[in-house]
Amino acid sequence: MSTRVERTVTVGDNDLTFTVMEPQADGWTATVWLDEDLGRVAGADAYDGFVDRFTATPGVVVTEVEDRDFIHVRSEGLTPEQLLEAVLAAAQVTGT
Repeated sequence: MSTRVERTVTVGDNDLTFTVMEPQADGWTATVWLDEDLGRVAGADAYDGFVDRFTATPGVVVTEVEDRDFIHVRSEGLTPEQLLEAVLAAAQVTGT
């Protein structure tokens, strides 16, 4: 898997890592990996509502969830960095 952009954010005493990768399936712009601890650390809504919030991002055309931690994305006009910012916003986490 080829990482395009990645960021680790601190939530409380926990570090969560989010990654936008090269697409892992045909026909997609990118694949997003969510830290599997998101729900435990940031709360159930951060995890359970992620896909709906992320898919509502302007420029995100469609998403497909694979194995809860991987989301395939088709987007228009968004750079990997912009996709990562949308991931962090949808995951309801901030930080550097």
